[in-house]
Amino acid sequence: MLEPIKNEPTRNRVLAELRKNIFSGAYPPGFLLNPDHLAQELGVSRTPIREAFQLLAGEGLIDYIPKQGARVKELSVDFLDDYYNTRKWLEGLAIELACKNGIDKALLEQYRKEEAAAYEKQDIPRLSACSQQLQKYLYHASGSPRLEAYLLQLLVASPRHYSKNDEARKRFVDATFRYHGNLTQALIQGDVPQAVRLMERHLDLAQENYLHYRETENAFTSGHTPPAE
Repeated sequence: MLEPIKNEPTRNRVLAELRKNIFSGAYPPGFLLNPDHLAQELGVSRTPIREAFQLLAGEGLIDYIPKQGARVKELSVDFLDDYYNTRKWLEGLAIELACKNGIDKALLEQYRKEEAAAYEKQDIPRLSACSQQLQKYLYHASGSPRLEAYLLQLLVASPRHYSKNDEARKRFVDATFRYHGNLTQALIQGDVPQAVRLMERHLDLAQENYLHYRETENAFTSGHTPPAE
């Protein structure tokens, strides 16, 4: 369900809301975006909706449907390559700048303890919040407000595919928890190359997992045999 935008929004705020819902799967491939319904839900006029549609079409995320609105497209491999490569380049720069500026080791240890407590309880929402807390700290610690803003925008718009398989979800949570532990250790030790390598590998795996579960579970819903987990 969309959250209404209370104040008169800019085109960019509407765009961010629509993009987030496409990437998260709230608007799955084939979903019809009706401008009248969106304008009502967001509390805006049709003008910023149309402008957002134009930009989303330019990004290859939607197709226009005459007199109906727009239909969400399947995220292409080229799009995902571009997204994850961009994050790797920018997050690598953020890590380098954060370490150069000086990492708050006590704060990193605090984040790690909070995440460990959430992991122990298998509190997935809290675990996800702790994960983003660490990422946002590194973005801010880069000392570059523009770089931080770009990375926050990418983080909010991260492509997600939530596996229907409980074991697959658990493996993803376990892998992410291990990654943050290793990343925190590398940052505390000041091992920038290792921290960057860990980040790049983690994003590579995130892309692989997104494609794998999107394809295999879509096939399963179409009547094919699900993969062995």
